[in-house]
Amino acid sequence: MTTTNYTKRAVFSTSLLLGMTVLASAVAYVTRVILARSLHPAEYGLFYAVFTFVSFFLFIKELGLGSALVKFIPQFQIEGRYHHIKTAILSTFIIQLLGSFVFAAAVFFGSGFLAEHYFKDPRAELMLRILLLFFFGSVFFRMYRSIFNGFQNIKVYSLLELLKNVATLGFFLLFFYGGWGIYAPAWAHGLASIFLALILFPFLLKTFSFFKHKVVDFWPVSKELLKFGLPLFATSIAGKFISDIDTLMLTYFSDLTNVGVYNVILPSATLLLFFGGTLTEATFPMMVQFWAKKDLRRLIEGLRMLVKYSLIMLIPPSLVVLVFSDFFIEAFFGKEYLAGVLPLQILIAGMLLFTVAGIIQSALLVLGRPKTVAKIFLVVAAVNIGANLILIPRFGIIGAAFSTTLSYIVGLILSSKSLSPLLDIGISRIFVVKHILATISMVVILIYLKAILPVSPLFKLIMAGVAGILIYLLIAYLLRLVDFQEIKKYALLLRKKDPEVI
Repeated sequence: MTTTNYTKRAVFSTSLLLGMTVLASAVAYVTRVILARSLHPAEYGLFYAVFTFVSFFLFIKELGLGSALVKFIPQFQIEGRYHHIKTAILSTFIIQLLGSFVFAAAVFFGSGFLAEHYFKDPRAELMLRILLLFFFGSVFFRMYRSIFNGFQNIKVYSLLELLKNVATLGFFLLFFYGGWGIYAPAWAHGLASIFLALILFPFLLKTFSFFKHKVVDFWPVSKELLKFGLPLFATSIAGKFISDIDTLMLTYFSDLTNVGVYNVILPSATLLLFFGGTLTEATFPMMVQFWAKKDLRRLIEGLRMLVKYSLIMLIPPSLVVLVFSDFFIEAFFGKEYLAGVLPLQILIAGMLLFTVAGIIQSALLVLGRPKTVAKIFLVVAAVNIGANLILIPRFGIIGAAFSTTLSYIVGLILSSKSLSPLLDIGISRIFVVKHILATISMVVILIYLKAILPVSPLFKLIMAGVAGILIYLLIAYLLRLVDFQEIKKYALLLRKKDPEVI
């Protein structure tokens, strides 16, 4: 690859992805709001119980191959091995399609049993079968994401999630107002990914001339992908347990109304996590190239900047949602979901911790340590499962939220300990203490303004939120969490054309 201006590319990629992420997240959130307002909490809970069950088993076809593509496409591109890129794409597609057929057969014939004994609602049988379309559609959608990300086609890659969410919302409105009732969201999710795969296929061919190249060394390339991906397969399984086990256990141990409430607060918390994940995804291929070129200095400084400024970006809006969580739930979803206020506050704290852990884990992947990441995820999943088994039967959705946050704390500790002997990215105790001080200051201000401002809840939110964010940024500047000289230094370092010798 020719020399590029890494600073401009990083700024452009991150800005574009963040912009599209905001829009995609807004559309997804609006879809949730419309669903919650259109359905009874128990019906809303039924759909997300079934949807979570199907999406949970996506790992069966994944095998870590999507992440392997993101890693090997830029690597093969640097080496000029374009035939191997085609081979890697084809191998991934075939393996994932076979896995999808196995799962689809099992669910199709077992849907009646699951509806009766697990979901305890006969409507789940048809819903399960409809959502098999979503399972197959996800093969194409996730392949597209990996390919566009691997080739760093940020313009198209940044649009994928937004287009999928818009298509899902459009199909839902069409089917719901067409009288399809509770099955409308199932059809919407089932058709959206397939629809996008057809629409975006010409853009895929423009990014990579798939038919121009040959399939070579199929088995060696497949083994290379699986060697990297299989440890991530364990990570994927563990990640699914971490993200979905709450809903799955609530479905079994509780009722569908509680499942509905939990699936109102969970996306409200993960909405913030999505922004942090976007930053990591945008910079991952670039970090792989730094590592491939043994450019350790730019790799370290890039990761340090990512950790530091992702927190500064995420903490203020997270704290606004935390303090005004009752307003958010009632305003967007209704009073029927106010039981989720405390669990939402617990989850927000966990999501901030997981953002940092995710960045550190991406650094471990860049360094070629997928097995380490897999072990961390397995431990985190075990903690989450164990805590859920103990807490959900007794405390319901509060226990589910606490279990998830506890597992994120464990993940952050284990990730930090695993990376520190390999790469020092400068997450010191002083850095943590400064963030805690800024956070506490903003929370105090928000609580005080929430109590004294004699205005409507909406204006109170706006006024208190703006004041709190400004105070947080001021404190962050005074504590040198925001350092413009440091930003300038990082920018100059990333702009250099040749790696420096460390």
